[in-house]
Amino acid sequence: VNAFNYMAMGSYPYPSGYLVHGDGVLPAYPMRVACQFLDERGLGHLRGDPGDVPLVLLAAMRKAVGVFYNYSKALPCLDPITGDANHTDVVDELWDYLSCTSMPFPSGMDGIQDMFWDEPWVYANPSTFSLARGGLLSPKQSS
Repeated sequence: VNAFNYMAMGSYPYPSGYLVHGDGVLPAYPMRVACQFLDERGLGHLRGDPGDVPLVLLAAMRKAVGVFYNYSKALPCLDPITGDANHTDVVDELWDYLSCTSMPFPSGMDGIQDMFWDEPWVYANPSTFSLARGGLLSPKQSS
């Protein structure tokens, strides 16, 4: 799901290397490119043998997340943990630090108005996460 998060954040009308830290370039509107593998045109051949459906869907999902994780188009297969964009783990930690110490970043998902799982944003979540990750508290919480 991280690939879809990043592609949605970086869905610019022009090619950009912003979310891959200049290591490569995502296409213009990367989310649109990814969704083309999952729409009727990309999955039109599902009308065949029902036994093929899971493999066809898996292959289409691989191509869709590959827009982000294999932006270099050089990987023969994807590592679901790191992918080609493993530097995003460091970026996630930096955003976590900012969120915990000075810049709460309210965002939540409900699985109804978006394509993600139900994870509402609750102000207590960042402080709990901060303590678990390294004992960090925001200035508001530490006073």
